[in-house]
Amino acid sequence: MPTALPPVRGVALDDAVTQVLGPDARLRDAQADALRGLAERDTLLVARTGAGKSAVYAIATLVAARLTLVVSPLVALQRDQAQSLREVGLRAATVSSAVSRGKQAQALDDAAHGRLDVLLLAPEQLHRGPVVEALRDADVGLVVVDEAHCVSEWGHDFRPDYLHVASAVRALGGPRVLAMTATASAHARDEIVERLGLDDPRVLVHDADRPNIWLGAVPASTPADRDARVVDEVLATEGAVIVYARTRSHTEEVAELLDRAGRPALVYHAGLPAKERARVQDTFLDGRHDTVVATSAFGMGVDRADVRAVVHAGPPPSLDAYYQEVGRAGRDEEPARAVVVHRPDDTALNRFLRSGAGAKPGTLRAVLAATSDEPVDRAAVAERSGLGARTVSRALAELAAAGAVRDDGGLWTATGT
Repeated sequence: MPTALPPVRGVALDDAVTQVLGPDARLRDAQADALRGLAERDTLLVARTGAGKSAVYAIATLVAARLTLVVSPLVALQRDQAQSLREVGLRAATVSSAVSRGKQAQALDDAAHGRLDVLLLAPEQLHRGPVVEALRDADVGLVVVDEAHCVSEWGHDFRPDYLHVASAVRALGGPRVLAMTATASAHARDEIVERLGLDDPRVLVHDADRPNIWLGAVPASTPADRDARVVDEVLATEGAVIVYARTRSHTEEVAELLDRAGRPALVYHAGLPAKERARVQDTFLDGRHDTVVATSAFGMGVDRADVRAVVHAGPPPSLDAYYQEVGRAGRDEEPARAVVVHRPDDTALNRFLRSGAGAKPGTLRAVLAATSDEPVDRAAVAERSGLGARTVSRALAELAAAGAVRDDGGLWTATGT
């Protein structure tokens, strides 16, 4: 058990900066910009990887001495963030599938009764009725949405449960919201603001440049030529390499080519069992293996400092996805390379992937029918409609945006419009 920390009392900004960053540290421009006015207006902070975005809410929590909720997409990220917060004197806990029900209940009770400073939870947890109900009496001063690009429909890390954060914030009395991401496109920013329901937000866009990463592209004539050039790029790189392939089968094909060339590679994609994905990610992140071939599912939480190259076997589906993925290179600030090996026909797959956005009409009708007679939670909607949880979550968000259903703390009712 971690040592119990004393309650946080509101401190001056300079003292909070010293406590979080150290006695000789100064706020970076992105951090100072975000903290300036955060208490008065919602904020979207776009800043590159390594800009110290998490320190912003740690400092804000110390100054305000109120509860901060952090919506964080991965259990591993929540665990690491909670540990970092405790190290600077904040009382932090997590509510996730990796935590027992008893510990979840204790964390929620501590949050409601002022015994926590920061509570980290996944978006799936935040809009659960019991969680919202437990937090209604908590003194929530700030809701932080980490990896906010997950709310963007075109994002490679799209998580439909992020679409329900806005209703949860309203149910908690409308505390200030701080959304943070490294994705910088205007389209993604607009989607984040709209879908998180940010109120007259400050949109702060800081320098996205990573000057230590060399960016390049290599043309290829055929799929076989493309994959051969990918192998050449990997073999020419000393140190850790991430190869992004387009499909699950493509990851296996590229990994087999690398194995034949004498550089065995791990394989990671969403079709693998959860335990195997966790094993592959941990093996790579711990430095026990230096090469992985993956789909875009190998994304958030990939934080290995010494990745020397990110190689794309075909272009990513969007510039946002490209920026996120190449940003996993050179986090130690040492020179790194990002190379896209492409052929003209590769863009056709991107158009196909983008064409699948939005729930099907039949899905929307089934979900609407499941909410027509009385308030129900998402699990009940899934049971009534016979649809999966992620499909239901996406459909409910679209119906809510159209005014066809209403969300009251995780209970859904058809509006009759």
